[in-house]
Amino acid sequence: MFLAWVATVGVGVVAQAGESSRAVETLSEANAVLSEVELRLFLEPLSPEQLDGLDTVFFPLAQHLDLNVLGAGHTARLDPERVFAFVMDALNRGTAPATVATSLVKAYQQGTLSEPQAGAAAKHSPVTIGGFFVVEAEYHQMPTGMFLQLLEINQTRIYFSADVTPDAKDSHVTFLGEWVPVPEEYIHQVTSVDLPSGAQLAIPTAAPVEIPFEQLHAKVSQVGGAPFDLTVGQVRLPFGPWSDFTSHRNFAATKANALVNGFALRKIDLGAQLDGHAGKLTGTFAVLQGRTSAAPTARDDQDNAKDLAARVLWSDGAATLGASAYWVHGDRFAAAGVDWRLVRGPVSLTGEAVYQRNVHPDLMWGDLGVQRVESRAGYLGVDAALAPRWHVYGLYDLWDLSIDGVAERGPTFHVFHGVRYVPDTRVRWVILEYGHLFHRGYDAGNVHVSSQLEITF
Repeated sequence: MFLAWVATVGVGVVAQAGESSRAVETLSEANAVLSEVELRLFLEPLSPEQLDGLDTVFFPLAQHLDLNVLGAGHTARLDPERVFAFVMDALNRGTAPATVATSLVKAYQQGTLSEPQAGAAAKHSPVTIGGFFVVEAEYHQMPTGMFLQLLEINQTRIYFSADVTPDAKDSHVTFLGEWVPVPEEYIHQVTSVDLPSGAQLAIPTAAPVEIPFEQLHAKVSQVGGAPFDLTVGQVRLPFGPWSDFTSHRNFAATKANALVNGFALRKIDLGAQLDGHAGKLTGTFAVLQGRTSAAPTARDDQDNAKDLAARVLWSDGAATLGASAYWVHGDRFAAAGVDWRLVRGPVSLTGEAVYQRNVHPDLMWGDLGVQRVESRAGYLGVDAALAPRWHVYGLYDLWDLSIDGVAERGPTFHVFHGVRYVPDTRVRWVILEYGHLFHRGYDAGNVHVSSQLEITF
């Protein structure tokens, strides 16, 4: 049995049971709340079967928050006392831990895990530090066709989060900084295409990095008591889910490729974002500077124009359906997508379909004799818990490019399968992942085999 621990480092008073609900900005903070509750549950007079199943109770909720809430740049609210009471009541009624895990997600969606207990004292940790660290060993075929045996740090993220006005019921202010000293590498993306004219359509070189952070923003929740939140600063583009099930957290070309519009849809941008909530619906609208890179870029506005992004999400915990759109310069349609997530018992299905279009490629690359560049892409991910703490997963990704209505070579496919051991919501070990990449001649790298350890702290 893997005993949970509380690993969030804070300046101030460490959170205690019975406090009011906490504003949670990162998975590190969410796991701190869930691990605190799990530790309390281990001290209760539960049966051996119930104690052994506690390790699996919180994983579906953590995954839901990762993919649909925190990963989308939204704030979650969790009250440890309410989470503890919900799980304890279910276990006392003889509910199996696996069933408790599913109902916990629905309870979060209904808001029953976020309201403080009557008369609860507000104790909080005003500043927290957390992070995400990934180390891996891999046998990988490079785009040149050469095989390499690598031991490397896949990525490292350090989160700085502050609850600026912890006692405020309205206009609650929080701050989040996400420093990425080791960014995740994007590889095996189509970066250039040779045109019949002899010219080349190629992804532009990224601007020099001047802000060494990804997410870096202030958020005002429930502005003036209204049911919407305002975020200002560097935000994740509100377009579909941010992560998938693979060891690289988003290997799919669906939103990582930048060839059509000169930027990836999975990018960080500078701007203002408004989030509204009404029952099971969440709506997001953002006015953005319009950066042309997946990584943090220069502070200046490169085209002196603003982009627009919008997303609508419906979720009841077990099923999620979203739609997203992106406009360049505020008037030129650039991308649209739909996404979905379905949870049935131990099985989770996640998918996304995205269409991108650029009817003015000359504005990005100059006159190449091309009038329209388009891509159609999508992926399907599946995660199944075969036994407590043991998961298998798969990802199937397709990306298809066309220029002036003519398909370019045919679609590329990325196919991944893996086995993952999850002893705790904070620790995930990808025992083995195998990926096969079908690139239609874009590059010669077809094989990816890896083992990886992920730690959220």
